[in-house]
Amino acid sequence: MLYRMKASAVVLAVLFAVSCAVPRPKRATDTRRGAELYARMCAVCHGANGEGFAADKAPAMSNPDFLAAADDQFLFRSIADGRRNTTMSAWGDKNGGPLTPSDTRDLIAFMRTWAGKPRPTVKPALKPSRPAALPLG
Repeated sequence: MLYRMKASAVVLAVLFAVSCAVPRPKRATDTRRGAELYARMCAVCHGANGEGFAADKAPAMSNPDFLAAADDQFLFRSIADGRRNTTMSAWGDKNGGPLTPSDTRDLIAFMRTWAGKPRPTVKPALKPSRPAALPLG
């Protein structure tokens, strides 16, 4: 009897470990839901169309240069964790905010629609080499 209980416990532990190790697919982002979240949570500071407000130093989220420079990881961390020494507070549920990681990904997907097309994958540039000596005069 004790042997069966131990064997069952081992089988359950193995099944649990395997189920934890199998990556769960992330659900596809929902730009419509992102737009709803943006209107409810972000527009008060960043403007209904992402134009930003100078009064509270909220940047223009729809600015093409900003969207080209900010990768999804930067946007995710900025939304979820806030931006130190700015008026941007943390909105992620792990920091006491209302947004789940899925909500944050939906927001980012919506913000990317302002760029008109998905952001291209950019390979990092090679580190430029420095000349041995600069010519004088």
